[in-house]
Amino acid sequence: MAKSKTTKPKASQAKGQPLKITLPGRIYQRGARWWWCTELPGEDKPRARALKAKGDRAATEDRKRAEEIALEMWEQAVWDMAQRQVKAEADQKVAKLKAQFLEKIRDFTQVIEQTKAKAQAEAQARMEAEAKLKELTAQPKPAEIAFEPQPVEIPTVPKSLEITPVSEPQDMTMNPVETATCECCNAADIPVPDLKQIDSGQLLCPNCLAALKMEVQAIDTPKPTGCRTE
Repeated sequence: MAKSKTTKPKASQAKGQPLKITLPGRIYQRGARWWWCTELPGEDKPRARALKAKGDRAATEDRKRAEEIALEMWEQAVWDMAQRQVKAEADQKVAKLKAQFLEKIRDFTQVIEQTKAKAQAEAQARMEAEAKLKELTAQPKPAEIAFEPQPVEIPTVPKSLEITPVSEPQDMTMNPVETATCECCNAADIPVPDLKQIDSGQLLCPNCLAALKMEVQAIDTPKPTGCRTE
């Protein structure tokens, strides 16, 4: 029988005769024993094999039994090859799923790293903002800046800057007037209505307020230019 890699067992049945299987390869006798030279499914080249039943130590001497054993060998080879193909396909699917899973893990890890970096940047920005706010709040307020009055000669107060004299206090026993201390000259017992609060937040008595106004007026008045004579 001629050998062919694409040859498969063929079944044919003549009328009134039992089923006959045609196997690829060549069945021959070696001495009194039967052998089969063929390429089974899953193999890459033909080889000779003894046609012996499972458990027997030598090949059979019966032609019919030899054909049955050859058919069993072929069926077993087909089954084994199918199992290998199924396993290979399963391995491919598992490898594909594993690759997809690892890719999703990488994407998920990247998202986590980006979120973590964003959170760290926001935390850093918040810390810097809090430090800046703390620095600003630690600076003295304008009202807290000490004002040191300079000794100046108190000139005559112009009419435009004249301060209305304080009316005579009424009976203190009946209507007590609240007093305070001038925060410029430290004069005590100044009636609170007479004290004026300047931009720095200090309370000044009428005399210190007049002196301050004169000093401001002197600063704002342009000085005459020309040669100085002695």
